[in-house]
Amino acid sequence: MKKKKVLFTGLGLLIALSGIFLAAFNHYSKEEKKDLTPSETITTVHKLAKDGDIEGTKVYMDDDILKGFEKGTYWSGTYPDFILEYAEKTKFVSPIEKSLVITGESATIDVKITYMDLSEETKKYVLVKETGIWKIAN
Repeated sequence: MKKKKVLFTGLGLLIALSGIFLAAFNHYSKEEKKDLTPSETITTVHKLAKDGDIEGTKVYMDDDILKGFEKGTYWSGTYPDFILEYAEKTKFVSPIEKSLVITGESATIDVKITYMDLSEETKKYVLVKETGIWKIAN
């Protein structure tokens, strides 16, 4: 009988420790999102788009952009269509760190975009900080 009690106590402790570990890891993962730099935000959105994670990309888009898609004031398709087309056309994005300018809750940075046909262009991205997270505003 004592062996069963010890076994159940040990198993209970193992389950409790596993729960604590998972809660701490989940908290760390959520906190990590808030600490992204403007450059990391841009590369994260690119990776999420390439992975087809539409909802994940929305986390890093300015509310005005998302509302614009809902109202039809931006690109003529839906937001998921826009992101999937972006992922299909782009191969790499490379933020140019020396061009980063942060002014309070906004930032600009030049980004070199390499397309699937290997053509390249540089675009200026504008980001805003909303709820502690850098979000793409254009």
